Amino acid sequence: MNSILNICVLLGLVVIATASDIELIQYSDLRLRNAAVSETSLFRTWVLQGKPEVTITFEQKQAYGSDGCNRYSSPVTIKEKSLKFGAVMATRAACEQLKGSDAAFRRTLISVESYRITEKGLLELLGESGQVLLTFHR
Repeated sequence: MNSILNICVLLGLVVIATASDIELIQYSDLRLRNAAVSETSLFRTWVLQGKPEVTITFEQKQAYGSDGCNRYSSPVTIKEKSLKFGAVMATRAACEQLKGSDAAFRRTLISVESYRITEKGLLELLGESGQVLLTFHR
């Protein structure tokens, strides 16, 4: 095991060993995982204010969650405070009680241009002119 560990360190990899398996991750991925613990990190699960059934989770190049009825996912491009969603894919459950608010939420994601995390720890997704489109909490 020590020789594997030494080789991995030389290659810039980190070994995470558990009783059942060994996971190799790049050092840069480990830093991203640790950043998820930060209070100002985008990379975590967020809940839409006033709608606890609507969630979004950000990872390196993807966002996914629940729109209150369906599960969705989208590729994302994140550069500093710029945030762009690609095509949003979703399951197709029929949820008549939502009256289209699930689809409206997914359409709003496409309009997002940037984000900010407020001093209170809220995630605000912003439109082209900086207006708040959606607000999430942890």
